[in-house]
Amino acid sequence: MAQKVRQECRGIKLPQSTEDKISQFADDTTLICNDINALKECMKGIHNFSAISGLKLNKKKTKAMWIGSAKKEMKINLESYKEPIKYLGINLSYKHDNNGNLNFFIKIYKMDTKLNIWQTRDLTLFGRTMLVKTLGLSKLVYAASLLRVPWLLKGYKKN
Repeated sequence: MAQKVRQECRGIKLPQSTEDKISQFADDTTLICNDINALKECMKGIHNFSAISGLKLNKKKTKAMWIGSAKKEMKINLESYKEPIKYLGINLSYKHDNNGNLNFFIKIYKMDTKLNIWQTRDLTLFGRTMLVKTLGLSKLVYAASLLRVPWLLKGYKKN
């Protein structure tokens, strides 16, 4: 299916990159389409793949997000569309404040709560360091590698 999408669908040409059309990880697939016609081509390929393999697209989990200058012009009917879209643990929204809140501030709050619970334990400095790395920093670093970090741009001040 992925090979068919790469061969027949039009994706988006990013600077200093080849044309991106599809991204897959485990059972998650993201289609990167140039326009509504490219999306229809991709969906036709997925339908043909389904007919041959017996695997089906889960329409309740299928979501679309338009990016770029044409996002207001393009409309598609997906019953389950709700913003934000969550992909591989990252929430994507048109509202930048939502991206910051869901991907950073809520994760920091949850990390702080977990670390406060562990604070009552008699841990060594090495144990505390390992706990911070394991429970929190990896999630923040992953999100920061994909998105803008809001407090770096707005002069974040801790209360």
